[in-house]
Amino acid sequence: IKAYWSQNYAVIYQCNDVIETIGKGNLTEENDLRNKGEALFFRAYCYFELLQAYGDLIITRTPLDIDSSEMQKARNPRTEVADFIIDDLKEAAKLLPVDKAISSSDEGRLSCEAALAFLSRVALYEGTWEKFHNGGQNTERTKDLLNTAAQAAHDVMAGGAFELFAPQE
Repeated sequence: IKAYWSQNYAVIYQCNDVIETIGKGNLTEENDLRNKGEALFFRAYCYFELLQAYGDLIITRTPLDIDSSEMQKARNPRTEVADFIIDDLKEAAKLLPVDKAISSSDEGRLSCEAALAFLSRVALYEGTWEKFHNGGQNTERTKDLLNTAAQAAHDVMAGGAFELFAPQE
């Protein structure tokens, strides 16, 4: 269990390092923005993995080693962590190119639609978690999360790059 925690925070460290160094190198602005979008996506991914396993987590926006004293502070509440993940994915979606704009040499890299699809998954997961851990009540937060999930999924489909698969009979 400790290794799972440490491995995810090691990736979060690397993502925070990339985000912190954006604009300090000799990359084009387009590459900087794409790298930031990818780092935000993977930071959100790691936090989501940890959220599912532990709930409350320590949110860090700077590169911190797992042994850092700042990593010994009280954990942020689950709702803050979920909102942090969602914010990262929304920003990543704005920074990443649409799937159709990714060249064949960059095939397999993250797209705006990948960030939106993952955003939909995170919001759906957290919205249903909230609902069923609040006695089945539809709170405003639950509704907002489920609406975010639906909107993000809609945005993926509305982009025209993807369609639902229907097997041929």
